[in-house]
Amino acid sequence: PNGVLDVYYTGLTEYEGYYYYVTNGALDWNYTGLAWYYDNWFYVENGMLNKSYSGLTNYNGSWYNVYKGYLDWTITTLVEYESNWYYVENGQINWNYSDFYCSNDGWYLITNGVLNRNFTDLYFYNGTWYYIENGYLDFGKTTLTYYNGTWYYVENGQINWESNTLVNYDGQWYYTYGGEVGWWYT
Repeated sequence: PNGVLDVYYTGLTEYEGYYYYVTNGALDWNYTGLAWYYDNWFYVENGMLNKSYSGLTNYNGSWYNVYKGYLDWTITTLVEYESNWYYVENGQINWNYSDFYCSNDGWYLITNGVLNRNFTDLYFYNGTWYYIENGYLDFGKTTLTYYNGTWYYVENGQINWESNTLVNYDGQWYYTYGGEVGWWYT
């Protein structure tokens, strides 16, 4: 019945339009984490539902993405947390994902669920060699790069296999042909 203390209840409860976290029937101002309530997971901070929080949270050893106070199982995106970017798939970090993540903001190289900022090199993807710098594919990048004993010409973020041009690199001019530096050219 209403008004009766339930010392066995743990979870969210509503009072005058606000949602509070209760542990064993008492308000728990120390609780921060996820709480199941009417078919959804909600983010609780210091004992109250926080509808403005968007970000990652750890719950029972797994990391989940919260959007405006609730766990959104439909979202796949990159989420920043404590100076790192994590690959979230279907609402939680996918630690097994190692590939490109393509968004409207760009292409990012993910390794084991984390943006690989330490990667600067060529990367083969879907039949094309791309130049990745600090984990980011810059489609505007034009440079020479050394890979496995060969210097390659990168134009618009990928090896230009059709190149037949002079390229200024670090103050020196180099001739490129077929995507590679033509050392035979003088």
